[in-house]
Amino acid sequence: MPLPYSISIADGWKADDRGYYVAYIPKVAPVGMDIYMMGRFVGLNEQQLKAIRDEQALVWADKMHNCITVDDMTKIIVDGAEALYCKTKAPIEGRQWRQWAFVKNGQSFVIVRTVDDKNEAKLIPDVEKMVRSFHVLEPTLAFPGF
Repeated sequence: MPLPYSISIADGWKADDRGYYVAYIPKVAPVGMDIYMMGRFVGLNEQQLKAIRDEQALVWADKMHNCITVDDMTKIIVDGAEALYCKTKAPIEGRQWRQWAFVKNGQSFVIVRTVDDKNEAKLIPDVEKMVRSFHVLEPTLAFPGF
């Protein structure tokens, strides 16, 4: 099944489709950035979609830092949609965690990135470039959703 989004993969990275998420892995590290497809929602108003985004952002952030709140996150734009973004230390020593949670066209996504500190400076420009290139595709009859 085709992905419900497009993205420009950074040089030296590879995509590994793992079902409900795709792992984007750089040559220099065993992990990089994952895009999770969290569901498609029909018939909901903007407030309900925002509540879904907030809940999904908190569920993922709680894995890293159980005291984080929506107010602790930064609102940024990903593909024209308001995303909740956070950055924190991962529970594994020497790793950083970043995440972006958003809903666009009724489709919900969480992008997560975990990288060890030694590769942070090398990889974060690639990650930011890929997030900026992310684009949600319109559902069609041939591809009604995931």
